[in-house]
Amino acid sequence: MPIGEDPGIDVRDIPLGTLRRRVSIVTQEIQLFSASVRDNLTFFNREIGDDRLREVLESLYLGAWLDGLPDRLLGRLCQTVRCSSHAADSSASASAA
Repeated sequence: MPIGEDPGIDVRDIPLGTLRRRVSIVTQEIQLFSASVRDNLTFFNREIGDDRLREVLESLYLGAWLDGLPDRLLGRLCQTVRCSSHAADSSASASAA
């Protein structure tokens, strides 16, 4: 039985290895790698196919977001903003004004 299906399970009764494989931490801060959208979504796991990523993004209503990116899954991300010539052009224009 998967963890979480029975609300009466005491986590102290679950083998530590099983618990560690099934529990993760999600921080409130966004962490991006200076890498592609694909690599950021899969943590560089090449076994996850593009079709599966598309399916997951669609299920989260993010298909239109993905389609709006110039290079879709291959688009490069920086640690804080999407890297592109457009971003560089925008900051150059803003600083010139």
